[in-house]
Amino acid sequence: MPVVMTQASPEATLLKTGSQVRLNGQVLPIPWAQWQTGGDPTPKTGVADVAFSQAAGLELRDSAQFYQQPIAWFGQTLTLATWFYPTGSSRYLDLTTWLATQGWTVQPQDETLQITAPLAQIQAIRQGQTTEGARWVVELDRPAVWSLVRRAQGLGLRLGATGGARFQPQFPDLTFSSQATVVPLNGGEGTPRFSTLANPPRLVVDWGPPSSRTFPSRTIAWAPGITWRQAMLTAAGRPVAVTWLDLDVAQAALQVRPFWDGDKEQVGIVQLGEMARRNQAIAAINGGFFNRITQLPLGSLRSAGRWYSGPILGRGVLAWDDQGTVGIHRLALREVLVTAAGGRVDLTTLNSGYPRAGMARYTSAWGSRYVALTDSERVLTVEEDRVTRLSVLGPAGRDAVPIPDQGYLLVARSAASQAALAPPGTAVQIQIQWLPTNLEPLPHILGAGPVLLQAGRPVLDGASEGFQPSFLSQRAARSGVGLTAAGRMLWIATSPETPLTLTEFSQLLSQMGAQEALNLDGGSSTSLYLGGGLIQPGAGPLARVHNGLGLFAPARRLPVQGAP
Repeated sequence: MPVVMTQASPEATLLKTGSQVRLNGQVLPIPWAQWQTGGDPTPKTGVADVAFSQAAGLELRDSAQFYQQPIAWFGQTLTLATWFYPTGSSRYLDLTTWLATQGWTVQPQDETLQITAPLAQIQAIRQGQTTEGARWVVELDRPAVWSLVRRAQGLGLRLGATGGARFQPQFPDLTFSSQATVVPLNGGEGTPRFSTLANPPRLVVDWGPPSSRTFPSRTIAWAPGITWRQAMLTAAGRPVAVTWLDLDVAQAALQVRPFWDGDKEQVGIVQLGEMARRNQAIAAINGGFFNRITQLPLGSLRSAGRWYSGPILGRGVLAWDDQGTVGIHRLALREVLVTAAGGRVDLTTLNSGYPRAGMARYTSAWGSRYVALTDSERVLTVEEDRVTRLSVLGPAGRDAVPIPDQGYLLVARSAASQAALAPPGTAVQIQIQWLPTNLEPLPHILGAGPVLLQAGRPVLDGASEGFQPSFLSQRAARSGVGLTAAGRMLWIATSPETPLTLTEFSQLLSQMGAQEALNLDGGSSTSLYLGGGLIQPGAGPLARVHNGLGLFAPARRLPVQGAP
């Protein structure tokens, strides 16, 4: 069996692992594991820390050591051990002792860890006001698991408690079963935030703008090279709720990769958390732009030296390798089709969901086939540097052409004359120029834009990257990536309740220590993921995205060693 060296004991042996937890009858996509350490015959049980804390209502508090995690729950505070499994993507919170003291039962069953927590009884639900906004207090007869849930009717508070029936006159949309009560959270403006108290056990729900009280500073050493932070910061004199990951990728020996969840034709959008779990990412942030209708990428996606989606409009990109070279630049890729007779055609895009008049190129990295993006396209199939076929397509979305594994397609849109330059049988070549040329050796690229900072200076120029003035001036939730002078990478997400312009976001990133910075596809796409759960500020609808920037363990090992 695999062995993990631990901080205090000589070794830990994996016994069981699974991908979901059934908590009081609710099935949740939470990884779990059981293991033994040293000569201790008692199995340890752990669950993915962030995901489980959100499902059960545990508060993860500041920690300076990655191998231990302080928690708080209804006035109880305890420091739990953490554990990592090689090649895994989760940090497991060792719940063995804590579950026993709470009277919870645990039973593994195939892929599922069944956890049963004692049910509480709701004693009262009181509604009131503070100087910052609405406040509800739910009084219980004992501590209970609780979580924020998203329903068709809006947000709700799910309590592992009974006694909800008598509160239905007060909350007509309240629902209840033998294992849970769901209270609709329609009591105030903004995102509800939660805290718990003891004697008697109470769950407090506060609305209103985020503040240092409802959005306190947090610093958690989550793993070597991975620190999770949140704080109320200031940009242009405005308070901003910010959550970010401070990453020392070189120290952690982890891999940063662009990733997505579409099928072989690049089509598909999904919530970042689901995408990250499917791809076994340790951490992730939403990536570049995409078309919500066609569900195709609109910008650079390059992994292991292969272009899955090419750059557009000279927009900003993050480019890197696994040896420590990383930078943020504006990138243009210029491709020219050259025929044997000396004809030349400037190509518009490579593997792109951004259709422009002219001729574009599609390789097998796009998928097994190309489906028409505009009406009446003419498609040249090229194999072994020779045009082998001309296909004339009909309406957009209807006709498709196979993409050869060892060749490519040339797609002429509103440019039949360009396709006529290379009839079947014509020998052709592609000339490629990178601007700037120093990015060409870098195998991994993710594009979005605009570029915000370079060499510590603001360089925001959205017009040169093809962004509309309204995009540049609007306030919205923001996500971005920054590079510090010390070589760390910052993945940053701000709250929709404290929206920023791009200029204000640039100022914020500079204050946070970024020397170079790139804006990512923010707004409703803003998503930051760690340890099985989304950690960004705000609790609005979870938007679907096409791609993200992910942090992965190399296949050989997870370079994190567990706790006592």
